[in-house]
Amino acid sequence: MKVKNLSIMCVFFFSMISGCRQLQVSQRQHELDARMSPLMGKTTEDVVLTLGAPQSVATVGGLEVYKYYQSYGSRTQAAVAPNPYLVTGNARSWEAYDTINVYFKNGVMVKWDGYVQR
Repeated sequence: MKVKNLSIMCVFFFSMISGCRQLQVSQRQHELDARMSPLMGKTTEDVVLTLGAPQSVATVGGLEVYKYYQSYGSRTQAAVAPNPYLVTGNARSWEAYDTINVYFKNGVMVKWDGYVQR
């Protein structure tokens, strides 16, 4: 009986953790939108003064693409499933980060996209 209750609590706990990650991603996407949308139509210099120097710059056709990357370290999740005869477990690790691509045409910001990993 105790093993069953522990299993139920583990499932509940890990589902809450994954729900929290989704909430963090959604919140960060809204923050990025609030920060990046006012920069639409601004010059390259204005964007660099606001966001800082990009990690990389690429030219694709007539577009210039600035890539920004921010790491928040790695995260780890572990789960243990005890039963009367054997204890099994698994774990996984991942990095929490944001990437933002800013697109310029003729020195003016025309688009941005971002990816948030938590």
